[in-house]
Amino acid sequence: FHLLKLFYQKITHNSCENSVIKICKLVDSVCLGCGRTSEQITMWSKYTKKKREKIIKEIKKNTKL
Repeated sequence: FHLLKLFYQKITHNSCENSVIKICKLVDSVCLGCGRTSEQITMWSKYTKKKREKIIKEIKKNTKL
């Protein structure tokens, strides 16, 4: 829970490009540090800015803190 709270604070105060907090621990294929799936992490550098923003928006919507 603490890591998700840190992540939520990070994504609400920073741009999409800085959404990760460099804590990579996957549980059920979801990173505890940034909330992205393993596929999203792998493909992140190939996604457009619009796609990244959409992913971050979805994570924020689904993260109820």
